[in-house]
Amino acid sequence: MYNSNKLHKIAAEFILERDINVNVKGSKEFLQSYSTLLSESKKLYLLIQEGNLEAIKEQAEIKKEATQEFQKISGIDWRL
Repeated sequence: MYNSNKLHKIAAEFILERDINVNVKGSKEFLQSYSTLLSESKKLYLLIQEGNLEAIKEQAEIKKEATQEFQKISGIDWRL
């Protein structure tokens, strides 16, 4: 149903703050989960850049939960 490669590419571009112009379609639940996953992934990326180990550990757990929820909803094995 969802194009895993396309969603991963969009996520990578978003996390790296590159310009993207796409329209992702799906159920409200899917879109909310994907949005949360992208947001938490970006937060983790930025914390890694800062190097604060405790903050990274905390955010990694939050991102892990967002990943699990997204995988449950979408059926996509998330790699980022």
